[in-house]
Amino acid sequence: MILFLIFFLAACAVLIIAINEILLKGKEEYLIIFMCLYLPFYTTILSLVFQQTGSALLVSLFQLSKELIVLIAIISFLLFKRDFFSLRFRLVFIDYVFLAFLGLGLLYVFLPMGSAGLLQKLMYYKNIAILGIMYFFGRNAKLVDVKLGTITNIILGIAVLAFLLNLYEYFTYTHFQSLNGFAGFNEAINKKDPEGSYYLNWTFETQSGSKRFASFFSGPLELAAAVLLAFPLALILYMREKYPVHKYIYLIIMACVITSLVLSFSRAALAALFIQLFFLAFVFRLYRLIFVGIVLGIGAVAYVVFWASKDFQDFIYDTITFQNSSSIGHLIEWFQGIESMIANPQGIGLAMSGNASSVDDAVKVGGENQFIIFGVQLGVFGLFLYCLLLFLSITYSLKAYRFSRNTEDAIIPFVAASVKVGLLLPLFTSNAEIFLYIAFVSWWMVGYSVSTLERRKKMLFQRMNTVRI
Repeated sequence: MILFLIFFLAACAVLIIAINEILLKGKEEYLIIFMCLYLPFYTTILSLVFQQTGSALLVSLFQLSKELIVLIAIISFLLFKRDFFSLRFRLVFIDYVFLAFLGLGLLYVFLPMGSAGLLQKLMYYKNIAILGIMYFFGRNAKLVDVKLGTITNIILGIAVLAFLLNLYEYFTYTHFQSLNGFAGFNEAINKKDPEGSYYLNWTFETQSGSKRFASFFSGPLELAAAVLLAFPLALILYMREKYPVHKYIYLIIMACVITSLVLSFSRAALAALFIQLFFLAFVFRLYRLIFVGIVLGIGAVAYVVFWASKDFQDFIYDTITFQNSSSIGHLIEWFQGIESMIANPQGIGLAMSGNASSVDDAVKVGGENQFIIFGVQLGVFGLFLYCLLLFLSITYSLKAYRFSRNTEDAIIPFVAASVKVGLLLPLFTSNAEIFLYIAFVSWWMVGYSVSTLERRKKMLFQRMNTVRI
């Protein structure tokens, strides 16, 4: 009951404050603040509400709260932009690609394709549309330093809290989800029967039966993806920090992130961390990171060879040789999806692939690869648009970082570029765009990076014209 009251009251407080700041004061930046505070605990809040009240209606209200905030932010944008209809939007290439992707998805909602009903398609498209809305608000965000500091502190704080709860789970060898009613909520609301040795689902354990921990997230994979957001943020703040004491704080946070990744047993996310390190080292000329990556890699190999348990060693070996049941499951899902794309290059319709709640497991095709999921549903052209969107999100964020004139301008583009690169590998092994926290926040960051780049270009252009005159 105490746990329920803590999360319930905190969620209500965050929701009320966000509505007040956005709707009454026109502070649209509270949309991203709300998402950063609410989404990491989203599944925990829903589980506790259902566990204590048994009310599906109350759960639905909390489920719809994120859509409510998005709607309020849109209304606020229209109300407080009194010159809205006279505004001239300067669209750039990535904007057109995003609009094309969203438009294609909307078209597939109404095309008579697949066995999913219209309501299922609309529910599936809703999450795709919110990705675009978050990008849009990022494109129109002009944050003062205080709000930027608030956002970065929240993201780092979430990573530390996740780590602390991970420690509790590890030392008590107890899934937090076993305490918050996750299984009952999943069974009653999402119609998914409990699976595995721990009465949760299979993602909470390895093939050998060892527990994989998820802290307050919906599963180990979401935890692993989410903390990848905090690592580059802590890294750039460490590099830009002048005071040694603060540098140690950021080092500790990075250590917390790595520990959470290890406890989640997410192979893709751990590999993604190394990809992030090498990407940042080469692109941003941070060559010391290569040394750090090599040391971490050697340390990981040494741990597996000399100190890890026999079960863990077998787990790693089976993964590398694709004898692990999870790895085999990925391959089966990939082949099914690829066969569908070959047979139906135009796609088979929305809500026909993936692990979203609106997808019926009885008819879905594939589900363990975000690229294939979009390819199966939206066809080869939809897959092309999504891949192009990822490529542009990275390149625009990189340009925004290089054009930045100070630390405040550099932070978000740096994190956006590194997160999108780091998520490339997890996208191959999971339906990562349904991990709400990392998906919504990272696309907002991409939009903010594009906006920062365009403002900086405009300033340089005006300065050049002034010099010529």
